[in-house]
Amino acid sequence: MSDPKYAYPYPAQGHYEGPPVPKMSDPKYAYPYPAQGHYEGPPVMAPPPQYAAPPPQYAAPPPQYAAPPPRPGFLEGCLAALRCCCLIGECCSDSSILPES
Repeated sequence: MSDPKYAYPYPAQGHYEGPPVPKMSDPKYAYPYPAQGHYEGPPVMAPPPQYAAPPPQYAAPPPQYAAPPPRPGFLEGCLAALRCCCLIGECCSDSSILPES
């Protein structure tokens, strides 16, 4: 590759350093606004927290209905069935259809 016909047409120039770095102490880079004086107002604080709105208040709670009477228990049901059977037996017993022993 040392053949001159394949060589780059410009002479070697050395390492590229980029544009010159400006000095920040230069007056043209100074802060564009004048310094502000001391703050004389109330202390600076975060805004108060924002809470969700409370739920709406109802005029009155719904009326409470009386509890239904207790249902009869097992014993009461058995006694009712026994009375029913006895009543049916007395009303419907026809001695003519019963076999004689």
